[in-house]
Amino acid sequence: MPCEAAAAEDVTWAVRAPVLRAGVPGTFDDVAVKDSTIVYYHGRYHRFYTSKQRLAANQYRTALGYVSAPTLQALNTRSNVRMARASS
Repeated sequence: MPCEAAAAEDVTWAVRAPVLRAGVPGTFDDVAVKDSTIVYYHGRYHRFYTSKQRLAANQYRTALGYVSAPTLQALNTRSNVRMARASS
């Protein structure tokens, strides 16, 4: 099966509102959010991302954040949750 690639001049980029923002102070993602991955599974969009929280001066915690919604647009209207480590 042949493959084709678009020439660089055929690509149009648009700047829109951010799809992932740091949380409010005191939340698990209040300093930074990055490395977002979105998976569509069983009729819902699931977003996983890396977060950073400020614990105290020069003390931070990194965690994995998660949110799920029925549409891509709704991902920003749902509450993000910090995924905890599984107990052994």
